[in-house]
Amino acid sequence: YYFTAQYAMALVPLRAALQLKPALGDAHAYLGFVYEQRSDAIRARAELDEYLRVAPKDALLRADVSDALKRLSNPARAGVTPAPTR
Repeated sequence: YYFTAQYAMALVPLRAALQLKPALGDAHAYLGFVYEQRSDAIRARAELDEYLRVAPKDALLRADVSDALKRLSNPARAGVTPAPTR
């Protein structure tokens, strides 16, 4: 759902995945990207921060998550930048 921009639909399986395995880093990252797309900066930041906490230092999404956190920290930037398509 995420990769087809069906962000509302992506929430359910991502949340379910985290209920089954709370340390699933990629689920935290994509949930954060979904919240960012939905302009929910508080939830986005929480999920992206959790990704950085649980993901390995060499994780593929680490740079994308850092970029998203920078966007969330700078409210002067208008609009939402699309999240990664990996």
